[in-house]
Amino acid sequence: MPGAGRTLVSLRFVYESCTDSANSIFLSGKGYFVEVLRGALKAKEFVRDLHGSIKTTYADTIELMEQCTKDSSPSEQEYSWSDTAKRAYRLKG
Repeated sequence: MPGAGRTLVSLRFVYESCTDSANSIFLSGKGYFVEVLRGALKAKEFVRDLHGSIKTTYADTIELMEQCTKDSSPSEQEYSWSDTAKRAYRLKG
């Protein structure tokens, strides 16, 4: 159900569970959503606008993914990538 607060509840749990040394961010391409989450979490650094961060974040993510696939040894850090879509469209040609 849209607007039920699932994302906020999940993010609040993760944000409050993070240690001060954690280097985590949540990126969203929806500007209004970023503002709502920032206000609710009172965290301007944890929640960032995707469009403002995409150049450095994308490059860092690609480099990190390549590094993780080459090295099979365990890492001290944990990483999570998520790509969600509510709708999928099929092009008919």
